[in-house]
Amino acid sequence: MLRLLYSKGDARMRNCGKHLWCLAAVLALAICGCNLLEPSAEAPPETAVEPAKTPPVGDSTASAARPVEKKDAVTAAPDEIKRRSRVEVKDDAKVETKKVAYVPVDISAAFNTGATGGKKGFDGYGNAYPAAKLSALKPTSPPFDLPDFTKVEKNVLTATGQKLNVPPGKYSALHVLAAAANGDQESKVTLGYADKAAEVAFKISDWCRKPSFGELLAASFDRVSGEHEGARCKLYVQKIALDPTKDLHSITVPANERIHIFAMTLAR
Repeated sequence: MLRLLYSKGDARMRNCGKHLWCLAAVLALAICGCNLLEPSAEAPPETAVEPAKTPPVGDSTASAARPVEKKDAVTAAPDEIKRRSRVEVKDDAKVETKKVAYVPVDISAAFNTGATGGKKGFDGYGNAYPAAKLSALKPTSPPFDLPDFTKVEKNVLTATGQKLNVPPGKYSALHVLAAAANGDQESKVTLGYADKAAEVAFKISDWCRKPSFGELLAASFDRVSGEHEGARCKLYVQKIALDPTKDLHSITVPANERIHIFAMTLAR
């Protein structure tokens, strides 16, 4: 009898345990609000990981929001400014080139020394420029009226303070084809303007040295005769700035016999 009661009670207890576990599971689901039959609403949708689609062409709203468009606009503007600047500078250079006009000055009446020979030569020691090569020289920028270098006794102006008349007018620069002997020379020339004269510096390098005063090299030759045959010597173009607002009438060269002038050209 006792064994029978125990077995029935045990079965009831087991059934109550099952019911308690089921009740606990239902309560847990109610508290969590979970639905085991449907996916969680908080789970991210599959489309959330897809890349953003490119907005269609012509979509002004999407285009305005793109930061790349602003960057492109900023970088494009300086390029356009640079192109305009280059064109403007190039055009200005062309205009300036067209305005330049050269007026050669005839100084042949003042020639007093021979650059290609003679008793003393170019430097006083019998050294001289080769006549044939000087005769073949044809400078074009600026142009010069060159003397007849076959007249060896007088084909260059050795500066002794001569006053040279020039075609009256307004000029921007004076170009001088010259060289010095026995060292670099620094002197002054006097510009005879209509209102009053003005002194300006004139510097020219030694004919057998490197240029010291920013001159342009017009030619280079092997000098002839004298005690140092074969030395390499040069001829320079020195530029003197003028006042373009004043009328120029004359130029007075320095009283320095170490300076030798072959030709002069004025630039308007």
